[in-house]
Amino acid sequence: LDSMQQALVDIPVSEVVKDDEDDLHFLEEGRRMLVVSRFHVLPGLSGGNIDHHEELFSTCWSELAEMRRTDMADTGSLILLPDYDLADLRRFVDMNLQRPLDWLGFFCLFGGGSP
Repeated sequence: LDSMQQALVDIPVSEVVKDDEDDLHFLEEGRRMLVVSRFHVLPGLSGGNIDHHEELFSTCWSELAEMRRTDMADTGSLILLPDYDLADLRRFVDMNLQRPLDWLGFFCLFGGGSP
């Protein structure tokens, strides 16, 4: 959460310009942070271990199922993986979340967050 907050603070905001791309980015990132209603911290998980892969897969799809079950607007879930390599995480998200959700026609329902 600290890194999300820092990323939000690091976005340059100019009072001189009415609305620019940075302002819109700031609003989008702020909204993402505000709608988080559930979160998990999974320390020690890494991309090279099949058991870790299965735990992350289960956690992600459980959260997606919960969000679909509650069907609440403007809510979100955050899964923190402090020990996961970012390149491995992007590959995992693409192969195990984005593509299946797109194939099922559900990707637009969950919005696109960042890994």
